[in-house]
Amino acid sequence: MEDEWYPLIERKSQFPNFALPTTTRQAINPSLLPSSSSRRDSTGSADFSDCADPAFNNFVNIMRPDPTRAELLRTTLEYFLHNGLTEVVETFCREMKINLPEKDLKEMHERNKVRDLILAGEMDEAIKIMPERALNDDNVNFEVRKQHIIEMIRGEQTEEPVLYFREQLMKHGKRPDDEKMDIIEKIFTLMVYGSEENVNRIYFEQSEREKTAKIVNSAMLGVAGKSRQSHIDFLAKSIIWGKNDIVSRQTPKTKTSTHSWAHKYFSKPFAMKDLVEKGLKVCPIDETRDLS
Repeated sequence: MEDEWYPLIERKSQFPNFALPTTTRQAINPSLLPSSSSRRDSTGSADFSDCADPAFNNFVNIMRPDPTRAELLRTTLEYFLHNGLTEVVETFCREMKINLPEKDLKEMHERNKVRDLILAGEMDEAIKIMPERALNDDNVNFEVRKQHIIEMIRGEQTEEPVLYFREQLMKHGKRPDDEKMDIIEKIFTLMVYGSEENVNRIYFEQSEREKTAKIVNSAMLGVAGKSRQSHIDFLAKSIIWGKNDIVSRQTPKTKTSTHSWAHKYFSKPFAMKDLVEKGLKVCPIDETRDLS
């Protein structure tokens, strides 16, 4: 059966576009076509063989084309916008002679306002200007409320953190799950033992605010209908996840470095197809678990 996206007869004069969706095994891997005959007829035939044409089988530039300048610029700019790097975005656009994405800049400034308030410990103000829909996610809501409790304790408040916990994290009288409750209990020990001698003083470190700000930034991007993580982050994490998954199935003697693994699966025709079929279909990527 011919591929509806690229009939066999059309292959006489041009290479197939592998960027298009494919529906048949022949379209994905021409080497599977019968090679007993290389004849061509006017209607196309299952007997047609691409294998006899060496030029056709040189898929490197088709399967793995070099990214265009526009694609590189777009991906890089998206990374800067995602992470709220205002000055970098402006400098990058000016030096690369591309137009500033005004709408994206405006949205980035709104996210940056929330981020700056969280980094300064002003959780009350941050929550006020944060989209309410961002808190509909239970995990995001917990991180925000948890950070608010930390800032209250840092400000030496005593009753307010307990009341806030009951109001925001014990709705309908139901406690958070054991994992979240364990974190809250550790935070409340800071009220009793202080921060100097307490092993849980890590919750007072600036890195905790940065972690919360990053989670909120991703949540706000999701509310705006955009990816919660940049394309560069996703690609890097996908490669690492795939490498770890493949290597975990190998014996210690056959384990390879990330460099040699990446070369194996990204420099040869159909290697990516093998990776998808053997790895990702068995263990599908869970963005919330595998790529966070």
